[in-house]
Amino acid sequence: MKRKLLSLILAVCLPSFAGTGFILTSPAVKEGEVLPTEFTGDGESATLPLSWSGAPEGTKSYTLIMHHIDPEGKTKWYWTLYNIPAQVTSLEKNNITAGTLGNNSVNHRLEYAPPHSKGPGKKTYIFTVYALSGNIIPGVPAAEVNREVLLTTMKDKLLGAASLSVHYTRNVETGESKEDGQPPPPPRREGEDRSEIYSSWEKLMEIPRKFIFTEGPVWLKEEKSLLFSDIDAEKIYKWSEMKGLAVCREKSGAANGNTLDKTGRLLTCEQKTRQVTRTEKDGTVKVIAGRFEEKRFNSPNDITVSSDGSIWFTDPDYGLKGKAGELPGKYVYKIEITGKLSAVIKELATPNGICFSPDEKYLYVGDSSANTHSVIRYLMDNGMPVKGKTFCVIDNKSPDGIRCDRDGRLYAAAGDGIHIFSPEGKLIGKILTPAWPTNICFGGEDGRTLFITARSSVYYIRLKVDGAK
Repeated sequence: MKRKLLSLILAVCLPSFAGTGFILTSPAVKEGEVLPTEFTGDGESATLPLSWSGAPEGTKSYTLIMHHIDPEGKTKWYWTLYNIPAQVTSLEKNNITAGTLGNNSVNHRLEYAPPHSKGPGKKTYIFTVYALSGNIIPGVPAAEVNREVLLTTMKDKLLGAASLSVHYTRNVETGESKEDGQPPPPPRREGEDRSEIYSSWEKLMEIPRKFIFTEGPVWLKEEKSLLFSDIDAEKIYKWSEMKGLAVCREKSGAANGNTLDKTGRLLTCEQKTRQVTRTEKDGTVKVIAGRFEEKRFNSPNDITVSSDGSIWFTDPDYGLKGKAGELPGKYVYKIEITGKLSAVIKELATPNGICFSPDEKYLYVGDSSANTHSVIRYLMDNGMPVKGKTFCVIDNKSPDGIRCDRDGRLYAAAGDGIHIFSPEGKLIGKILTPAWPTNICFGGEDGRTLFITARSSVYYIRLKVDGAK
């Protein structure tokens, strides 16, 4: 009764701004239309891309609230995002970092909760952006910031509001949408609780600088720094929270994947020069693999090192940009500690990300061809990969960089973020990112920070688990 009364008071006290020119739209759905399945719990659970214009003069910040009123008159909220800077006038799909997240009424966590009501009939969901004269201070612990708290706190700062209403209907028995034009959703996969891996309130952070195309993150434990490539800028950068950003290497040969050898020297896949190099302790760069059977590689992509010191790398053809290569295929290579080079996997269409399980019982390789969006797991037998089988299929774009944590879970860079799979290949959850990720690595002083290169950005987020050693 108290909640209903408060909602009624807020509805009366908050002014109406219809006809003011302040509008809210989405490139994915129009006012009154069906919410596409990908933005619900039946699909990708993605956040809806939004754009607004015509905000009142004097607007200093925005608050976003997505809510629904059930048949009993109870208000449920799915997304609360406040103190969005005034210069932000749009949110891309899965952008939840533009402001500060409040909680939702589904699980009361500080995260977006996709709509997937099991009740019968059509449901209407309302997205509202509020224009405010300044930032708001809710005055309660972060975990308690909900729709009502936000509406009450911003009442005196409210300059205008714009809304977008959409609807969605589920089949109660199957969970499928009954609206015309909606494809059947993918089956829901069950797995371990993702809360064992990361907390819902952990915020995705970003290195405060934009790049061209980032890749190849690797953590330098002794220096407490992150190295990563900017392929198109042909640079390798070094970053730390204490010292900030610096160029580590110029003219990198369009460096892509990076890792460290057993002595801590940097190993790099160079797309432009079509070779694999090692940076010595004195800074000199040495080519350790430039050709196979007297033919140049296509464009070395990602790289890893096994416990015996052997170097493994993938060689798709992205760097050729449509030109013909010299080799008859796209292979996975192994450089033994003796220097012997051999092609150990030849059957994949486009080998991409590569990593070992913590016990090195398995080798994982992502296949990113147009027709294959899967990660293949190979059993290791006397130092060689055998019996490759599909471990998992990526449901958004194709897999790029991959890594394992200490417990054997696999993390894969995909179209909407980082997909996390159990050691049995079941999807546990996703860490959604504003931009399409390219690669990942574990780092930080305790090995529990996940660094994510994603096109023009580099993100990082704290986890509860260590990366594989």
